[in-house]
Amino acid sequence: MPVLLYAPGSAAMPSFAAVTQLPDSLEEVTGLWLDAAPDALLELLPGLRRHAGAAHLPVFTRAAPPLAVAALADGRADDAGSAAVLAAAWAPSPLLLPGAAPAPALRLARYLYLRPGTCLRPLRDWRHAATYRYPLAEAFADDGDAAGLIAGLLAPGWLAPLRLVDRLRRCGHCHSTHLNYVDVCPQCHALGIVRTRFVHCFTCAHVAPEVRFQRDEQLVCPQCLTRLRHIGADYNRPMEQMHCLACEHMFMEALVLARCLACDHEDTPERLPVAPVHEYGLSDRGHQGAREGALALPENRLARPHRMDADTFAGLLDWQLGLARRDGSAHAFCLLGLRLEVPDTLAAHLGNVGLAQLLEAFAARLGALLRDTDLVSRPADLCFWLLLPDTGMAGVARLLERVAALAEDTRQPDAPPLQVRAAAFCAPANLSVGERASDLLTRLAVERDAPEA
Repeated sequence: MPVLLYAPGSAAMPSFAAVTQLPDSLEEVTGLWLDAAPDALLELLPGLRRHAGAAHLPVFTRAAPPLAVAALADGRADDAGSAAVLAAAWAPSPLLLPGAAPAPALRLARYLYLRPGTCLRPLRDWRHAATYRYPLAEAFADDGDAAGLIAGLLAPGWLAPLRLVDRLRRCGHCHSTHLNYVDVCPQCHALGIVRTRFVHCFTCAHVAPEVRFQRDEQLVCPQCLTRLRHIGADYNRPMEQMHCLACEHMFMEALVLARCLACDHEDTPERLPVAPVHEYGLSDRGHQGAREGALALPENRLARPHRMDADTFAGLLDWQLGLARRDGSAHAFCLLGLRLEVPDTLAAHLGNVGLAQLLEAFAARLGALLRDTDLVSRPADLCFWLLLPDTGMAGVARLLERVAALAEDTRQPDAPPLQVRAAAFCAPANLSVGERASDLLTRLAVERDAPEA
């Protein structure tokens, strides 16, 4: 069961016989093919994703991977030649991301970034303390702490919940989801409770299970020895239907307790913490972080005006809106939204890797067009927001002419260039009462993306 590596320019995929090791350098390798049985893939695939050089490479398998590691492979190939074709045509390319990614969180973010549509999907496993586990996160967590890895990506907003899969109750002590719900006596919490019929004697007010009143096929009070002939006149039946064999307590409804099967901690169901189980995908901020190769943004977020994160950009836009409302034309500015559209023939001509490189070059050249005081946010690969202080519509028009020239430079011999859609807002001329940055960005996005008449 050898691991086969694909290197460009080689006549065939050279085999790498050592299953448990990979060469230190995989610079020339653009894909891997695993000719291994499904059971072996359980160990091979996680090991590859932990390898610094193979973490993001496309991996194809001959056999169908088990469900627990299916997200770690990129498809199936019957032979080395088919795998070579798939590797050559594989859409993403690790070469687009600069530098190494030693941190597990960054490696996982880049893995998701390079595979659009891939998400962290929970797998139900009754053997796991949390009932659900995330195989993809487990493969990238060097210490095995997948939950900590996911939490580390959720905290800065790199991951976003996509779909609610389940909702679990957890032990308040050890957080295990393996709980046993039992009915117990509400007075002494004993398990020995039975459902029975009770009799209430009107003569002495004695209440006990009916079996204690039965004597010679008649009902006789065991306390006052009164013969109970007529229900409603001599006795009645209380509403209580449960009886504790330990403390003799009578009650209508049992108390439900959740007992943790891991630590024996007991609690009532309403006191148990509720844990939602989600599918997670990379957010817009996660896309930006994966592209730039940094887990944390710099403390001075204005240090990179042409590569600003979306939240900081929105905050500064709110600030500019406030200044324009207060001081009018003294704080004039324009907000410009751009969306690139990729013609199908251009995408086919360049291929996915070439197209991605073209978009990165366009973003770099767009930043070079702007002044040092202009701010740019790129929430998605094809979207840009530009905040242009002390600029009017005439300045926006001149900038759009230069952007159109940039787009025209992307024209290929047999394919049209990138198309640019734009929407602009200028303050204080277009100020609306109470409109905040989030409202303005949403409104302009709709105007920018509206189909042309």
